[in-house]
Amino acid sequence: MNPTEWEQPEPINHFINEGAALKSLSQNKAYRIINSKKDKKQTQRFLTKSSIESTIKYFKRNMGLAITEDKIWTSQRKKKIPKNISDFLWKMTHDAVKCGKFFANIPTWADKQFCPCQEIESPKHILFDCSEFGNTELWSLV
Repeated sequence: MNPTEWEQPEPINHFINEGAALKSLSQNKAYRIINSKKDKKQTQRFLTKSSIESTIKYFKRNMGLAITEDKIWTSQRKKKIPKNISDFLWKMTHDAVKCGKFFANIPTWADKQFCPCQEIESPKHILFDCSEFGNTELWSLV
Protein backbone atom coordinates (compact mmCIF):
# COMPACT_ATOMS: atom_id res chain seq x y z
CA MET A 1 0.00 0.00 0.00
CA ASN A 2 1.30 3.39 -1.00
CA PRO A 3 1.58 6.00 1.84
CA THR A 4 -0.67 8.35 -0.09
CA GLU A 5 -3.40 5.69 -0.07
CA TRP A 6 -3.48 5.24 3.74
CA GLU A 7 -6.71 5.98 5.48
CA GLN A 8 -6.68 9.30 7.19
CA PRO A 9 -8.10 9.34 10.73
CA GLU A 10 -11.30 11.19 11.43
CA PRO A 11 -10.58 14.78 12.45
CA ILE A 12 -11.29 15.56 16.09
CA ASN A 13 -13.86 18.31 16.18
CA HIS A 14 -14.13 18.69 19.91
CA PHE A 15 -11.90 18.18 22.91
CA ILE A 16 -12.80 16.71 26.24
CA ASN A 17 -12.46 19.51 28.74
CA GLU A 18 -12.13 18.05 32.23
CA GLY A 19 -10.31 20.25 34.67
CA ALA A 20 -9.14 23.81 34.95
CA ALA A 21 -8.18 26.15 32.14
CA LEU A 22 -4.47 26.87 32.49
CA LYS A 23 -4.77 30.61 31.98
CA SER A 24 -7.05 30.87 35.03
CA LEU A 25 -5.27 28.25 37.15
CA SER A 26 -3.44 29.51 40.21
CA GLN A 27 -1.08 27.39 42.28
CA ASN A 28 -3.64 27.37 45.08
CA LYS A 29 -6.39 26.07 42.76
CA ALA A 30 -4.07 23.43 41.29
CA TYR A 31 -3.10 22.24 44.78
CA ARG A 32 -6.76 21.97 45.81
CA ILE A 33 -7.69 20.07 42.63
CA ILE A 34 -4.82 17.62 43.09
CA ASN A 35 -5.67 17.07 46.76
CA SER A 36 -9.33 16.48 45.95
CA LYS A 37 -8.32 13.73 43.50
CA LYS A 38 -5.94 12.01 45.92
CA ASP A 39 -6.91 8.90 47.80
CA LYS A 40 -8.02 10.01 51.26
CA LYS A 41 -6.83 6.71 52.76
CA GLN A 42 -3.14 7.49 52.34
CA THR A 43 -1.02 5.59 54.77
CA GLN A 44 1.70 7.25 56.79
CA ARG A 45 5.26 6.12 56.47
CA PHE A 46 6.32 3.90 59.35
CA LEU A 47 9.01 6.32 60.56
CA THR A 48 6.62 9.26 60.40
CA LYS A 49 4.02 7.39 62.42
CA SER A 50 6.54 6.34 65.06
CA SER A 51 7.88 9.91 65.25
CA ILE A 52 4.37 11.29 65.81
CA GLU A 53 3.62 8.64 68.44
CA SER A 54 6.84 9.33 70.33
CA THR A 55 6.12 13.09 70.25
CA ILE A 56 2.64 12.52 71.69
CA LYS A 57 4.08 10.24 74.41
CA TYR A 58 6.80 12.79 75.22
CA PHE A 59 4.31 15.62 75.74
CA LYS A 60 2.06 13.43 77.87
CA ARG A 61 4.87 12.01 80.02
CA ASN A 62 7.05 15.12 80.47
CA MET A 63 4.58 17.99 80.25
CA GLY A 64 1.27 16.40 81.15
CA LEU A 65 -0.25 17.60 77.86
CA ALA A 66 -2.53 15.43 75.76
CA ILE A 67 -1.80 16.63 72.24
CA THR A 68 -3.19 15.18 69.03
CA GLU A 69 -1.59 14.32 65.72
CA ASP A 70 -3.52 17.16 64.07
CA LYS A 71 -2.12 19.61 66.61
CA ILE A 72 1.45 18.50 65.78
CA TRP A 73 0.92 19.02 62.04
CA THR A 74 -0.85 22.38 62.36
CA SER A 75 1.66 23.75 64.88
CA GLN A 76 4.49 23.09 62.41
CA ARG A 77 2.78 25.29 59.80
CA LYS A 78 2.07 28.37 61.91
CA LYS A 79 3.05 31.63 60.26
CA LYS A 80 5.03 32.82 63.28
CA ILE A 81 7.48 29.91 62.84
CA PRO A 82 10.18 30.82 60.31
CA LYS A 83 10.16 28.75 57.11
CA ASN A 84 13.57 27.15 57.71
CA ILE A 85 12.48 26.00 61.20
CA SER A 86 9.18 24.72 59.82
CA ASP A 87 11.06 22.79 57.12
CA PHE A 88 13.41 21.31 59.72
CA LEU A 89 10.47 20.21 61.91
CA TRP A 90 8.81 18.58 58.88
CA LYS A 91 12.05 16.73 58.07
CA MET A 92 12.42 15.65 61.70
CA THR A 93 8.84 14.33 61.74
CA HIS A 94 9.40 12.40 58.50
CA ASP A 95 12.90 11.19 59.42
CA ALA A 96 14.22 12.99 56.35
CA VAL A 97 17.15 14.92 57.85
CA LYS A 98 20.23 14.07 55.81
CA CYS A 99 22.56 12.69 58.42
CA GLY A 100 23.71 9.30 59.68
CA LYS A 101 22.12 6.47 57.75
CA PHE A 102 21.56 8.73 54.72
CA PHE A 103 25.31 8.58 54.05
CA ALA A 104 25.61 4.81 54.59
CA ASN A 105 24.71 4.02 50.95
CA ILE A 106 27.04 6.57 49.38
CA PRO A 107 30.36 4.72 48.97
CA THR A 108 32.67 7.74 49.19
CA TRP A 109 30.74 9.26 52.11
CA ALA A 110 29.96 6.16 54.20
CA ASP A 111 32.30 7.40 56.95
CA LYS A 112 30.15 10.55 57.36
CA GLN A 113 27.35 8.52 58.94
CA PHE A 114 29.27 8.42 62.22
CA CYS A 115 29.40 11.10 64.87
CA PRO A 116 32.86 11.93 66.33
CA CYS A 117 31.80 9.82 69.35
CA GLN A 118 31.48 6.85 66.88
CA GLU A 119 27.69 6.52 67.21
CA ILE A 120 25.58 6.64 64.06
CA GLU A 121 24.29 10.18 63.73
CA SER A 122 20.62 10.99 64.05
CA PRO A 123 18.90 14.24 64.91
CA LYS A 124 17.96 12.79 68.31
CA HIS A 125 21.56 11.77 68.96
CA ILE A 126 22.96 15.15 67.90
CA LEU A 127 20.44 17.21 69.89
CA PHE A 128 20.02 15.13 73.04
CA ASP A 129 22.37 12.16 73.46
CA CYS A 130 25.84 13.16 72.24
CA SER A 131 28.18 14.79 74.72
CA GLU A 132 30.85 15.58 72.08
CA PHE A 133 29.51 19.02 71.23
CA GLY A 134 28.53 20.39 74.63
CA ASN A 135 24.82 19.60 74.50
CA THR A 136 24.50 19.75 78.28
CA GLU A 137 25.71 23.37 78.26
CA LEU A 138 23.44 24.20 75.33
CA TRP A 139 20.31 22.75 76.95
CA SER A 140 21.11 24.44 80.28
CA LEU A 141 20.85 27.77 78.45
CA VAL A 142 17.46 26.99 76.92
